[in-house]
Parts: sequence; structure tokens; C-alpha cells
Amino acid sequence: MYDESSPRDPKTQSVEIEFRPVGDIVKDVKQALETSFSRVYVSGEISNFKRHASGHCYFVLKDDDAQLRAVIWRSTANKLQVLPRDGLQVEIRGRVTVYPSRGELQLSVDNLRPAGEGAAQRALQELKQKLQREGLFSRAHKKTLPRFPERIGVITSGSGAALQDILRVVGRRFPVATVYVMSVRVQGVGAPESIAEAIGLFGDVGTTEPHRCDVLIVGRGGGSVEDLWAFNEEIVARAIFDCPIPIVSAVGHESDISISDFVADVRAATPSHAAEIIVPDRYDVAAALIDARRSLDRSINMQIQESRQRIDYLLTSYYFKRTLDQVLQLQTRARDLEKRLSDAARRLIVERGILVTGLYRRLFGQRTEERIELLKASTADLLRRLHRAFGIQSSQNRTKIESLQKQLLLVDPERPLRTGWALVTKDDSVVTTIENIEPGEMVRVRFVDGEAEATIDSKTAALDDSDPET
Repeated sequence: MYDESSPRDPKTQSVEIEFRPVGDIVKDVKQALETSFSRVYVSGEISNFKRHASGHCYFVLKDDDAQLRAVIWRSTANKLQVLPRDGLQVEIRGRVTVYPSRGELQLSVDNLRPAGEGAAQRALQELKQKLQREGLFSRAHKKTLPRFPERIGVITSGSGAALQDILRVVGRRFPVATVYVMSVRVQGVGAPESIAEAIGLFGDVGTTEPHRCDVLIVGRGGGSVEDLWAFNEEIVARAIFDCPIPIVSAVGHESDISISDFVADVRAATPSHAAEIIVPDRYDVAAALIDARRSLDRSINMQIQESRQRIDYLLTSYYFKRTLDQVLQLQTRARDLEKRLSDAARRLIVERGILVTGLYRRLFGQRTEERIELLKASTADLLRRLHRAFGIQSSQNRTKIESLQKQLLLVDPERPLRTGWALVTKDDSVVTTIENIEPGEMVRVRFVDGEAEATIDSKTAALDDSDPET
């Protein structure tokens, strides 16, 4: 009991006061409100709209002077023709009640219809249209993300969960990358300026500087529309557009769309998704390298095999044998020409000798000494000229024959065999390396004067300690 009587007023009688539980008071207030405000008509702007998994919708209805929490129960939400969204100016019919668990005033919506876009949302749409006209959203300005970034810049709150998500994903997928973090304000007064300044600082690093980042992540974790509003500001949009480094926007959750998402080179649904977009999975990279090496090995082996087949074909081809036949023919022809030239020279000498003899006899018979001497000199000169021409022609023919013999020796496939080498084949293919044979296999060995079959007992790779350049 609580005694409210005053000791100084004898006329005051003692009054007993009963203290009631909080729940009773809230119930009375709830009943009074629902009786007095059983049907109200109110207009305002929707903010912080959320639809629960149960189907109930919760939001804040606000204007310039006040705000009121509101709820749309699932049965009512399923009948609405227009789904509420942030920034939508609406006209609502409902009733005012109290949410007992929190003791909060709440508007229970019975019907809702749009009354136009809210002021903030209209301003956002106007800015979006302005930037689009200027080309800030054009795909022509989008930069390509690097395939294997070595340095990643992150612009977000240093104490937020978004940063930890990014670091965890990068560390798991591509730990060789270095992450540079610049902590900024992501909401509230000064947040847009802080974000834009950080983007500019990353972009000002020279392309030859060791800390120049290959790609940037700009974003934050989820929140209300007001919390994410900094990424809708024009100063942030222009900083992203002017940055020479590719930027991935990662603001809020997948359903949150900001102007930064439109301007950035790539939009990610969440900060974790941004990290997954930027860096490859190291296991995928390793698998790709293995596949590339196998493909290269196959290509090289194929080229070697094709070259071997080509050489074997040439060695056994008609044209190769035809070349040897032509050399032999030229050699025979040269000998024939030499013999014919020699015979012609001898015939000429004999004929000239007969002529000289006849002249000599005629002259001798006349006893003309001067004519005899002249004839002798003419004959001697003729003989010298014939011998000189015969010698020159013979030398030229001999040089030509020797050259043809040398060419023949160079292309002779049996030349190495005559010096002690042997040609090893397996299955009609030339064995060029020890890797082509295995112990127990049969091979054929060709010598200069015949062939033999052999069985490989063992093999030993050659040790080459010499300089490969020598």
C-alpha cells in the first residue's frame, strides 16, 4: 500500500494506491487508441521497407515533421495492387495501435495507394537521368577487370563486416594478391566526400609506382536506404567515373541498387561477391596451367612425329633417289664429253700433221728455206694452242666432276654407316632417342653392308655435363 495522506492536513484521509503492471497500462492505451483511431487516413513517404519471410511487411511512414512505424499483415499485403517501396509517397487507410512487446505506436495498414514519388526519390531519379545523359552509365566507358590482379584496393569502413568478408574471400581464393585498405565513412555527414577522396587518392598513384592497385572495391554492407545514401551522391559517382583504375561497386545486398552501381565498371551483389568476381580461384588456375602444359606437350610431340615421318618419306622417296641418279648421269656425261674432246683433239692434230707434212714436202721439194721455217713456226703455234685449249677444258671438266662427287657424298644416306655408325629402327620408324625404346623390345640395326635384329636388354641415359652452348 502507498499512503498519500499529508501529515500537515488533518482533514486528508489515507488513500490506498494500487500499482498496475506495465502490460495492463499498455493494453488500456492500445484499447483506447484502437477505439479513438479505429480508422485513420494518413499520407507520407515510405522508408526502410522490408518484407519478412512470413509475408508481413514493415516500414516507416514519414514526413518532414514526424515518423510512424507501420505494418502490413500478410493477408492485406497479398491483396495490394502496388507493392510498397522506399521513397514512394503513399496514402494509407488504417488504424493506430500499440505493439505491446515494445510499447511502440504502430499504424496497421488496411489499404494503400501511391500518391507520387517522395522528394528524395525524385531527386535521385533526376540525378540518375542527368548522369545518364552525360554518358556516365555508358558501357563504352567500362574498363575491363584484370584477370590476375596482384594489388587490390578496398574502400569501405575499417570496422565493418564487409571488409572482413572481402579479406576472407581473397585469402581463400587467391592468397598471392595484396590488399590495400583505405577506411572511410560510409554513412552520415561527410561520407560522400570521404569516399570520393579515397577513390581519388588511389587513382592518383602513378602507373609505375609499386603500390599502384590493379582494381578497386568500393562499397559497404547492408543497411537502410538512408544508410546507403552516400553511394547515391553525385560526388561519388563522378569520382568513380574519373578513376583510371577499374572499380567494382559492392553496396549493400543484391536488392540494393545505387547510382554507384550504374557508374562502376562492374556491379557486385555483395562485398563477398565482389571479391569472388575480382580474383580467380587458385585451384582453377592450377588446373588451367596443367591443361596448358599437356596441350603444349601434345603439340610438340605431334610436330616431332610429323617431322620424323617427313624425313623418312624423303629418304625413301623417288625424288631423293632421282637426285642421286642425276648426279651419276652428269658424272657419266662429263666423262663422255672429256673423251670426245680428247678424241677430237687427237684427230685435229693428225689432220694438221698430215697437212703440214704435205706442205713440207711441197716446200722441201722447192728448197725454199724461208717457207719451211714459217710453216714450222705456224705448226708449233697451232700445237701449243691445241694443247692449251685441251688442258683448260680438261681442268674445267675435272673440277666439275669433283664438285659433283662432293655433293653426292654429302647427300649419301650411307655415309655415316661407312664411318662406323648404325641406323636403329623400330616398327619401321627411326629411333632418335633412348626414350623411344624399352628393355625387351626388338629393334633392327642397319650397317653399311647389311642389317641385323637386336633385343634391348637395358638402357642408360647419357650424362651431359658439358655446356649446352658448346
